[in-house]
Amino acid sequence: MYYEINISKNGQHLFATHERSITDIVKCRQVHLLLIQHFPKTKGYSIRVTRCESIGEIVNIAGWAEE
Repeated sequence: MYYEINISKNGQHLFATHERSITDIVKCRQVHLLLIQHFPKTKGYSIRVTRCESIGEIVNIAGWAEE
């Protein structure tokens, strides 16, 4: 699981954090506090936070070499 923070200005995407950057809610809140200081709504910025989850599944590869 990771948190992605997207910054836009006047409705246009500006940048987003990478999935390795924020992996827990505490760091997410810390980064968000920094970003709202540097990218205020009053100057047309918007900040969106998304919690992303990925799942994995073990694949049974027995017999693949014989195909």
